[in-house]
Amino acid sequence: MTLTTRPAQPADAPVMCAILNAIIAIGGTTAYEDPFTPETMTANYIAAPALIRCTLAEIDGQPVGFQALWHLDPSGPDSLSPGWAYIASFVQPGLTGQGIGRALFTATTAAARAAGIATIDATIRADNASGLTFYSAMGFRDDAIVRAVPLKDGTPVDRIRKRFDLVD
Repeated sequence: MTLTTRPAQPADAPVMCAILNAIIAIGGTTAYEDPFTPETMTANYIAAPALIRCTLAEIDGQPVGFQALWHLDPSGPDSLSPGWAYIASFVQPGLTGQGIGRALFTATTAAARAAGIATIDATIRADNASGLTFYSAMGFRDDAIVRAVPLKDGTPVDRIRKRFDLVD
């Protein structure tokens, strides 16, 4: 088994949709509730204006996960301090715990450092135990709680904001 990472390309959009849409269908481990199309995947993850990098992980040439990092607009609705970026990670169901997320995070932190990012924010649903565990294992620490963010059906679910500081 050979695990590699590379920048995501527009041609990767369909397989990235398959990975993320499978996670959405399971429920409870992503804030997303609606499936992605190749067009929305490209617009949000591969060619987004604020994108720093979207990295695709492959095992023996087969895509198995991806991770994206975006600049945050310090004046926007999700404003954080300048120098912060937001991260999102997705690994094909059934393949977690095999080092895929760690390999993605290695590539992402290198891109963050190159872009001058000081802090990475991971905002995770409070009921996403695997996501919270993953980010803690990568060295993220709890920073804040966003209370009672409603799902599409109105169910309130807290979001845990975790931070990873790249500079001391």
